[in-house]
Amino acid sequence: MITEANVHLVRSGPAWVLVDTAWSRCGRIIRAAAESLFGPGTQPAAILLTHIHPDHSGSALERSRIWDELCA
Repeated sequence: MITEANVHLVRSGPAWVLVDTAWSRCGRIIRAAAESLFGPGTQPAAILLTHIHPDHSGSALERSRIWDELCA
């Protein structure tokens, strides 16, 4: 569960984006939520950060590295 943080998964047609990434170490929860909504192995078209506060950007590096490895 992610509390006192910001993360949004926004779908548009077949694609989706991750807006803000909550606290650090929330990456697994975000991935599980994305796969629950959009299917196994899903990846966002983009990760957008509204600003750099840690409750908005904490898992950005972790998520981008993991999803980037899956694309390689």
